[in-house]
Amino acid sequence: MSITQMSTTVPDALILLGQSQGVPAQPKLTSSPLLAALKKVGTEHIYADTASQEELGEVLRVDQGTILEEIDGNTVNQPLMAKVIKGYLERDDPAEWVQQLHEQGQECSQKEILPLLYSIVCGSLGADMVRVFARGRSWEVSLQLHMGLLNNY
Repeated sequence: MSITQMSTTVPDALILLGQSQGVPAQPKLTSSPLLAALKKVGTEHIYADTASQEELGEVLRVDQGTILEEIDGNTVNQPLMAKVIKGYLERDDPAEWVQQLHEQGQECSQKEILPLLYSIVCGSLGADMVRVFARGRSWEVSLQLHMGLLNNY
């Protein structure tokens, strides 16, 4: 994926570089009596606490192609992200991301670039979770981002 054909801001670059890869899954939804009961008594949202598609799939999948409809999303904190970040860094090319940001005039120090790279990976993870589990419905991914982003962008 290249951002060099367009003039872009850092937030635009994060969106473009963090986009999901692949075709959205279309699993069938099925209800869990226990989770449906939790929602009926007032639980507004049910989230799985994992950054791993495999772990989330184990929780959500009832059988091949069928997932639980009561799960509204997943949460991802930094320790959970640490479990899956290697796979994202192997799948994509962070050095290319840095090069593309530099080509857009975003010269960043190592201290500044690391939070950006982490955010691209988080965005990719969130987009992948939506692609695999949302099935055209609302799916929330709660990500804890690096604090270094708050002061610069």
